Amino acid sequence: MRSSKEAQKEKLMQILREKEEANKKYGNTNIPLTSTTTRPNTHTTRTGIPQEGVMTKAPFGLKKTTTKKVEYEKNKHPLEPKREIFGPENMKKWKESKSYKFIMSFIERLSEAALQKTLTELKQQTHPVIDRVYEVLDKIEKVIDECPLVESKSLFRYGNIAFRDFMKKVGERMPDYMTTILGKDSTKEHQYEIGWYFKHAFGNATRIDYGTGHELLFLSMEGCLALGGYVTINEAPALVALFDRYIQLTRKLQTHYKLEPAGSHGVWGLDDFCFLPYIFGAAQLVNHPSITTGDIHNAGVRHQHQSEYMYLASIDYIHQVKRGPFGEHSSLLNDISAVPTWKKTNRGLIRMYVDEVMDKHVVVQHFCFGTLLRFA
Repeated sequence: MRSSKEAQKEKLMQILREKEEANKKYGNTNIPLTSTTTRPNTHTTRTGIPQEGVMTKAPFGLKKTTTKKVEYEKNKHPLEPKREIFGPENMKKWKESKSYKFIMSFIERLSEAALQKTLTELKQQTHPVIDRVYEVLDKIEKVIDECPLVESKSLFRYGNIAFRDFMKKVGERMPDYMTTILGKDSTKEHQYEIGWYFKHAFGNATRIDYGTGHELLFLSMEGCLALGGYVTINEAPALVALFDRYIQLTRKLQTHYKLEPAGSHGVWGLDDFCFLPYIFGAAQLVNHPSITTGDIHNAGVRHQHQSEYMYLASIDYIHQVKRGPFGEHSSLLNDISAVPTWKKTNRGLIRMYVDEVMDKHVVVQHFCFGTLLRFA
């Protein structure tokens, strides 16, 4: 009969063989082998791009190994946006930049466009470019079927590495996607810049996570469509509806590949993955004749109206993926439900977005700038 130690060694070798096979297909998996792994502080990696390597405490007396620092600019095309916010000293310039002011004014405009409108009403407005973005999002959703989950209970703790295959395929097809959206006559600069925001808006392939930094990139992609003249700000209602379609796709990715929240504040944060659906969703519900802020706790109201209102859909999604009392796992949203009106909720969330996303170095440090969104 084998000893306990021999059985443990055999199990370890099985894990290593599975890891080696995964490496061959997906690249360095960077997956911890034991529960004693020390991960980087999440507050330094809110956009999902790691700053430091991962130190692993190996079992059975094996030597500790440290993964190499991820090179963020590796294999970057010269026409793609570039990083400019490298330290807190760059934050003053960022806050004074035209891009910062444009993004916040863009959020305000979309929020105004969503005011007192259901998603059905927002979708009534159409535009050829926006319709083509819908078409591309449908194609990206189908890529999920091409990247089946890698089944191994012993290999994963935080996410399924098949997500890396998904992100790789999306990146490889992005030039074709951009040609579909912008047309063959669009400039290469716009194709690479808008394409960069688009392809990085679905999560981080290295860490297999998703957060508010990725959400900001899709918003920036929509903003660049306006700045580049492909749509006008008059299409704001349609852009809100498009954003909702994007959020629905990201939720499917989160649950399918078990993406980790990028830099989540846990019970002290608004939401593990997103922020903007609450801003636009609160605007939708301003002066609603029957749905109050406290009705987020009413399952019947949520189920009846979540297909039309982004705020209720977001709350309903939380109930699907989390267990336990709402006030314990989503304390901030629980507190916000006591705000008397949706208008005050909307305005408060916009101020909170400035504090928690736009003005946080740990969130925007990996934001990139090009010819449409400039760091000036």
